Amino acid sequence: KPLVLPHAAAFNIMILLLFIFSYHSRFEEYVSSERSGEYLKKICRPDSIILCSKSLARGIRFYTGNEIAIFRNGKGNFFSPHPIPFLSTDEEVNNFLARQPVTYGVLDKSSLAGINRIIGDRFKYSLLNNFGGEYIVVIRAGQHRQ
Repeated sequence: KPLVLPHAAAFNIMILLLFIFSYHSRFEEYVSSERSGEYLKKICRPDSIILCSKSLARGIRFYTGNEIAIFRNGKGNFFSPHPIPFLSTDEEVNNFLARQPVTYGVLDKSSLAGINRIIGDRFKYSLLNNFGGEYIVVIRAGQHRQ
């Protein structure tokens, strides 16, 4: 009877690998920020600092080549110490947004709600696109919501 388990496990692994290789392109936008990064490269200046959810930071930095700032919505630290702006309070977010005339962001759903709460009506905010749960936004300083 113990011999059946390894064969079953091997069969399950083969099925899983077949599934992954067959459908990987459909899941890519949910595990990679490539589409969001390519979209931002077309509309964002190279010297712009992009506001990101911490889970999307590495992909956006890689695919755009731009500097990033991380918005932490809720508790928890970043993966390790980095020389990247890490915005964890409402005041830090508002100060960061006020320093740039235009800020592009790539945020997950939770961070998007957090940014909306923080900026209130102090900045103009627009949703530009959405790729696999990555919301691309633009926030303009000095312009109130209408």
